[in-house]
Amino acid sequence: MKKNISNIEFNHLWTRDAEGGKFRHGVGLKLYVRTANLWETPRSYVFKHVGQDSWHRGNGAAISINRIHQK
Repeated sequence: MKKNISNIEFNHLWTRDAEGGKFRHGVGLKLYVRTANLWETPRSYVFKHVGQDSWHRGNGAAISINRIHQK
C-alpha cells in the first residue's frame, strides 16, 4: 500500500467530552492514491489494505473509520 500512496493530509482535528470522564477525538485524513497501477477503485484498494473499519487498542482506545469518500 505504501508505494501507491502519493500524499497524506490531516485536518479537522477535534476533541469532545464524553461520558464518564472520557474524551472523543477525531481527525480528518486524506489519502491520495496513485491509480495508474491499480486494478480496482482507490476506495476498494484502501479498504482492502486496512482490512476493517474499527480496531480496539490495549489501552481502551477504539479507532474507527466513519467514511471513505472517493472523488
